[in-house]
Amino acid sequence: MIRFTVPSVQLPSLLAIGEAMNELEPDVYEGPRPRGDGFVCDLSRSDVWSDHLAAMKRFLERHQRALADAAGLGASLTIDVAVDGDDQARVKYLLAIHVPVELVTALAAARVALEVSLYRG
Repeated sequence: MIRFTVPSVQLPSLLAIGEAMNELEPDVYEGPRPRGDGFVCDLSRSDVWSDHLAAMKRFLERHQRALADAAGLGASLTIDVAVDGDDQARVKYLLAIHVPVELVTALAAARVALEVSLYRG
């Protein structure tokens, strides 16, 4: 998922950006977070890392304008990759996440952070 968060004074402007995103990709924006500090967009539901990488890259390319507008509001933009216990149980090593330089470059250009969350099984 990608998380867009702002101070409450900027929330109406950020939500308008989210609504405009639906014009490019229907239902990518589903409304504000319950915390009232922004919104999230799902990027991939796949169990395959390469699918997640492709989805991140596609989102960054497709929504360049929205990301720039959100950054202009001072929004915090973070792609959060969740690794749950079932995912961890399928591998022999603790964790290795490869992020291709092309994606790192795209993340930096869009001012989007990458966060990896590990959950216990």
